[in-house]
Amino acid sequence: MKIKKIYLLSIIAVIIVFGYTLLRANTSVPDSSTQLKLSDEKFPIVDSFFKIYRENPYRAFSYKFKSNEYLQIDDSYLKKMNGTLDLILPKLGVYHGHELLIKKVAGNNLFVVSYLLKYDRQPLRLNIVLYRPNNDWRVHEVSFDDTILKELNTAISVYSYPENYKF
Repeated sequence: MKIKKIYLLSIIAVIIVFGYTLLRANTSVPDSSTQLKLSDEKFPIVDSFFKIYRENPYRAFSYKFKSNEYLQIDDSYLKKMNGTLDLILPKLGVYHGHELLIKKVAGNNLFVVSYLLKYDRQPLRLNIVLYRPNNDWRVHEVSFDDTILKELNTAISVYSYPENYKF
């Protein structure tokens, strides 16, 4: 009786391992070498965005919509975005360039990159999502915020370390 159980468990284990191997072989998960190449890839569309941004941030945000025909929007949205820029940019001072913060890859066709925009008063974070539905990359989304300093302060707060919860 004991031998039958061991034999049966062995057969089940072999079936599970074999099934898992077949399942992994049939899924199209990109290998790490493909993702590494993608994360090292240069994106001319991002370089163009920053060249325009250096001269005219308003034009740069308009430019991003032109790279993706599906993101064509009406003038009221651009006016609203320009209004937001009008409120923020004069308070920040002189723009001193950008610095790469992080790159993230999701598969072979979606890429997110985050930059630190360096201004006199404080930094802004700019996130750019790039999408490749066929052979060409397009800007899918661009957003900016000023919460990076708050996030860093939260990350280093006493409460974020589990060892401080010992009583």
